[in-house]
Amino acid sequence: MLSAYSRMLLPGDLEKLQAVFDEVLREYRLPADCEDAQFLASRLIQLYQDVCDPASLRAKMGSSPPPA
Repeated sequence: MLSAYSRMLLPGDLEKLQAVFDEVLREYRLPADCEDAQFLASRLIQLYQDVCDPASLRAKMGSSPPPA
C-alpha cells in the first residue's frame, strides 16, 4: 500500500535499490530469500523514498542492521 508520501519507483530506481540490496546482503552474508532479507528490502524501499540517493541510502542501511 502506498502512503500519501510514497512515489512510484521507476526502472532506474529499482536498479539502484537492487545494487544496494545486493551489497548489504553480501556484507551481512544473508541469502536473498530469508526473512532478514525481506526486512532489509522493505527498509531499503522506505529509506529510498526519503533520500533517493544510493550513497545516502547505503549509509543509512549501515546504521540499520537486520533484526537478531
